[in-house]
Amino acid sequence: MALRDALRVPPASQPVQHWHVSPVIDTAAYAFSWLWVLVPLTLLGDERLDYVVVYLIILALTDVHRHFNFPLVLLDRQVRRTHPARFVLFPTVMLALFFASPWLIVNHVYFCAADIGAMVAYTVVMLQVCRRDGSSIALPWTRYALAIGVPAAVAGLAWPSARGVDLDPGWWWLAAAMCSASAIELDTRRRQTSPTPSKRRWFAPGLILAIMCGVLIADPYIDSATRHAGIPTRTLFNTVAIFAGSWNIWHIYMQKYGILRMYAAKSGRVEKLPGWLDRVLVFCWLPLYFAWLGPTYRELVFKYFRRGNHILPDVVAFFDRIQFVAVPVAVAIIVIGLVLWLRREYQATGWRNRPRLVMALGTTLMASAFVLVDPVKAYLAYAFSHAVEYMVFVWAYQRKRYQHRLDHNPPLGRVLARPALAYLTFVLGLAAVFLYFKYFGRYIMPSATQPRAFGLRTASIVLYWSIYQSMVHFYWDGFMWKMRMSSLRAHL
Repeated sequence: MALRDALRVPPASQPVQHWHVSPVIDTAAYAFSWLWVLVPLTLLGDERLDYVVVYLIILALTDVHRHFNFPLVLLDRQVRRTHPARFVLFPTVMLALFFASPWLIVNHVYFCAADIGAMVAYTVVMLQVCRRDGSSIALPWTRYALAIGVPAAVAGLAWPSARGVDLDPGWWWLAAAMCSASAIELDTRRRQTSPTPSKRRWFAPGLILAIMCGVLIADPYIDSATRHAGIPTRTLFNTVAIFAGSWNIWHIYMQKYGILRMYAAKSGRVEKLPGWLDRVLVFCWLPLYFAWLGPTYRELVFKYFRRGNHILPDVVAFFDRIQFVAVPVAVAIIVIGLVLWLRREYQATGWRNRPRLVMALGTTLMASAFVLVDPVKAYLAYAFSHAVEYMVFVWAYQRKRYQHRLDHNPPLGRVLARPALAYLTFVLGLAAVFLYFKYFGRYIMPSATQPRAFGLRTASIVLYWSIYQSMVHFYWDGFMWKMRMSSLRAHL
């Protein structure tokens, strides 16, 4: 109670004007949470061992925060039923890939162009189902099972019996994916009651057709350019990891944007505060990073991106040559972005919306840290800020949602009857698991033997888990916390 009073946190039942939780919590956890670690990081040395304790805390929180919405989905069937395909199908596929990837890599499995095309095509089918989830054009699960299961069964039966046919097995699965996507579109059209047809009708089958054309073009090249007439699983996994890393960057920036939109929604002037200007405020620093950081910190670039050393020197040299032009242009983009944002904020609120101004100030100062201090330390501070923002946001949402017993009495509501115990157990327990399996024998007791399981280092297993689980986290967050959803705004 004393801590809550000190932080000026009102009861969950009490509405809060403009701010999300309270001025103190919002400022410390959303706008300036990066300061909590950037200050000690800048006071410590530049070698990783100089700040290894802070480093491990940041990485542990990064892993923990990606699991912070799992209890909300897994322990509340009302939440889970709002998007059954997105909450069940997508993570099931990612879990299957997590189990399959190490085995495929260890056994040096190669995939031809048709195999890769089939995997991409089934990804399209999965997203086709997920896009319909929770909407008026969603189909019953039995229809999805028939549309996907029957063509897959035919492909599975036809493949072994067609050994004498000079056709890559992947083509059977490509055809099955095309049939599944087409069947879903036909069934949707038959059931649709709206007189206005969907603008994206037949998009998935058309995309799979384009994938087939791409396979026809790429197949001869892959056969001639690779030793085993195929691409190894490790290369495919690295590609997925790069995609997940890029998605992570987008996800981190969009969280800042989401908090700004939350304050706009709470102000009641969301229509006068366009989202594109909030995106400009968040993203306007990226050109300066490309123009300044690469040439200025080339040693760090080569140190942390060793696998790209065959192309990075040329890329860095290019930005070095154009730096005298690129940096002024990038700075001009930042200035214009800030002026446009402040101008519209003044027109809409007269600069009286303090939460948005504080968040904008914190975001801008955090962005500037990349060019003022060691960018590695700035990145770690950004990662810490992102994790803290997310965990506080989920805590605040669940605090309001489960303040009273719900009619369906979900397990999560019962667990959160003792919130301090529940959150401390979850955070500390999960952090301990990740710290042990990832860093024991490396940064924690370096002389000790690293733990192993199933013939692999547990750090490698956690890496596979982190790649696929992070994409579940990114995907879920992309639709769970939309400010336009009335169910979310009711608990803000």
